[in-house]
Amino acid sequence: MTEPQPQPSLAVPVPSEAAPETPSPPVARLLSAVRKRHETLAVLLARGPAGLAEGEVVHDLRVASRRMGEAARLLRPFMEKPTAEAVAASLRALRRAMGDLRDDDVTREHLVKWRMAAPLRQVAGAIAASVETARPARVAAGQAQMTSASLTGSMVILARVLEDRAAPELLAQTERRLEETLQGLIKAREKQLRRAFGQAARKQTAASLHAARIEVKKMRYLLELAADAGTTRGAKKKIRFLRRLQELLGDHHDTHVIAEQIVAHLKDPREKPIKNLHAAWRKWQRHMNTMQAKRAAVFFARTYAWING
Repeated sequence: MTEPQPQPSLAVPVPSEAAPETPSPPVARLLSAVRKRHETLAVLLARGPAGLAEGEVVHDLRVASRRMGEAARLLRPFMEKPTAEAVAASLRALRRAMGDLRDDDVTREHLVKWRMAAPLRQVAGAIAASVETARPARVAAGQAQMTSASLTGSMVILARVLEDRAAPELLAQTERRLEETLQGLIKAREKQLRRAFGQAARKQTAASLHAARIEVKKMRYLLELAADAGTTRGAKKKIRFLRRLQELLGDHHDTHVIAEQIVAHLKDPREKPIKNLHAAWRKWQRHMNTMQAKRAAVFFARTYAWING
């Protein structure tokens, strides 16, 4: 006798209740990059006015104020227009004060290190001494800006915006708005950069090259935000390209400014005559013009390739 075989069940299987998915927390990449710049500037400012005695602190403050200035542009949608403009103005004033100090330090360093004939070396020494004499006034202006109520207030406003926008319920919206603002700024800056490169190529003057250098800086610091947040493909490669251009144009600008100072010194009727000075100046000027032409040629070649690449 065969045993009965089990019959398949006709009951509809009831699926087990799946556990609800936990939503992933929003990633605050751009907000963190902006906060990092705010913290860096705050640390440098906390060193106080005495820190300006150190050349590296001046340089770091100049760069930090530029980086924070670009980062603050991303926070504009979260501030009222007058507040955003006041913040931008205070950061710009700090940047200019540090820029004046840094330019003086670089001028003095170049004048001491550059190879020159003895008669011209005397002029270079006199200019370096005058720059050193004027430095205390520059330092005082920088210290006043570091401790100004406008800058202190701006840092507080920025800290408050960063804290408010980090709230969990606002974080996703904040990141989207920051990304939209960043990409819009990058697009606008690229147009400005192309325009500046074109004007430099047409005019081929020290002023047009310096204007291009400023646009290069602005674009570089904006792309550094994108690179830190990992939101823009190819940002690091572009940054390397812009950094090389910035260094090249920086050398061109420094040489041009110092040459103008030497010319002013030579034309000053109050200065005592120095034997063989004009011959030494003409020799150095020829060398300087050759180096400047080489820098400009490299700049034009690189930017042409970039525009048409």
